[in-house]
Amino acid sequence: EALEEESEDFSHRRLWIIDRLKQYAKYFAIDVLGFVVMSNHYHLVLRTRPDVVADLSDTEVARRVCLISPNKRTAEGEPCEPTEPELDLIRNNPQELSEARCKLSDVSALMRRLNQFVATRANREEDKHGHFWKERYHSVRLVDDAALLAATLYVDMNPIRAFIAETLEECEYSSLQRRLVEMLAQYKQAIDQLDWI
Repeated sequence: EALEEESEDFSHRRLWIIDRLKQYAKYFAIDVLGFVVMSNHYHLVLRTRPDVVADLSDTEVARRVCLISPNKRTAEGEPCEPTEPELDLIRNNPQELSEARCKLSDVSALMRRLNQFVATRANREEDKHGHFWKERYHSVRLVDDAALLAATLYVDMNPIRAFIAETLEECEYSSLQRRLVEMLAQYKQAIDQLDWI
């Protein structure tokens, strides 16, 4: 199924993906280098960071895993910090801890959580059951800087190629638009500071 149908506006679902991706980026050791959320699919450019996981303490690994799959959430929907007994279930169990370390830099683990979250929420919203996504996600390993640049350009230009946007600034629900907005804000701030000189 698509994130949006032509007869209805489901654009709020795009924000679900972006918001959840931001949340997961805090806990997984996976860098989000680029993204675009289209009406019926999305693209991500991710970099796994097992080197980051290797430097984490056992407590921090357990904490992050608990925050990815929290037992409780705040009124705002944020995960509650895990309790000491919750942390102990992971950090005092060598097999659980080893699996947790692997999971934190595993793209499949992130994608499984993200797609499950969207599917569950969309099915609840529409009072439906069963499959939401037509296919399992596909990934391509980027082996060098040229491949990374090509993939990032592909992702960034997706709304323009699909005739959804005419300019880069109009590429909604994308990391490109967010980067441009941030750059323009920094540029404006620098110009404003020049006015005082």
